[in-house]
Amino acid sequence: LSHLHNVSDMFVFPGIGLGVTLCGAKTVTDRMLYVAAEALANYLTEDELSQGKVFPDLSTIRDVSKKVAIAVIEEAIRTGQASRLDEK
Repeated sequence: LSHLHNVSDMFVFPGIGLGVTLCGAKTVTDRMLYVAAEALANYLTEDELSQGKVFPDLSTIRDVSKKVAIAVIEEAIRTGQASRLDEK
């Protein structure tokens, strides 16, 4: 079980850090963690799901981090925490 925890950290936390840094959020909320996990889960392909995989292929980690960062930034904007971004 700790292996799964380490793998989820490897996929999720770089994207959370990137998103928070880029948008200037002062805190990481529970909802940001939720949308980050959701972005990771949504990245799995139908083929990966049918194979019983719970994480995407490691070769996609950069793209996954980007998707997680976008989800975190969108949540920060939605809640008014994105101090470095203004809605346009």
